[in-house]
Amino acid sequence: MGAAAASIAEGAFAFAGQRCTANRRAIIDSSVYDIFVDQLVLASRRLVWGDPADEKTQIGPLISSAARNRVEAVIDRARAAAFRVISLSEKSNDARGNAWL
Repeated sequence: MGAAAASIAEGAFAFAGQRCTANRRAIIDSSVYDIFVDQLVLASRRLVWGDPADEKTQIGPLISSAARNRVEAVIDRARAAAFRVISLSEKSNDARGNAWL
């Protein structure tokens, strides 16, 4: 299950989720859902944030502040609809203007 969680995390969050093949959904059997979510959170936290020019980086910034604002709005709508946000970073714009979330 850990390998599946790691694969889903990387597929969803690599390139900050800004690619046409990014995972948008995962269908998880209810009998293993809680365990899977724990594994997914752990796998997500192991992903490497950083400069996209660094080949070790798995998650870079969003393409713009406007893109970050759109993602934040989606998160806000999900919360308002009683979805549980599992994990968020504390990133924001950096000195170079990169839009982190």
